[in-house]
Amino acid sequence: MYCYDFEILYLSFFSKQTKDVAQIAQLLADSAYKRPRTVIITQGGDDVLVAFSDSPTEFRRFPVNSLSEEEIFDTNGAGDAFVGGFLAHRALDKPLKLCIEVAIYAATEVIKRSGCAFPPENKFRV
Repeated sequence: MYCYDFEILYLSFFSKQTKDVAQIAQLLADSAYKRPRTVIITQGGDDVLVAFSDSPTEFRRFPVNSLSEEEIFDTNGAGDAFVGGFLAHRALDKPLKLCIEVAIYAATEVIKRSGCAFPPENKFRV
């Protein structure tokens, strides 16, 4: 399950347990039905949160590269770039850490340009 921080805040309206985004991520992961669930929450310039239903003690935070306001041109497409980068590497069975790093890189590059566009050269190296 993937969602943005504002969607979690909406869901928190229905939660009587907490308003904390990290705790809500874990509650969503724990609400899995019949199979394990991984919940990924992006929060703009704040950490990406990852919660797991099958191992709640493995909750993870991934830092996001901070950009100056001058570097941020257009945030449209950032979420799509994040999900695309993540899924592309997950489909290749890459480790979760690398999938998140690629996703953050893709989203970071997209917001530096108008529309959902990437730079001519890919500077991300595995």
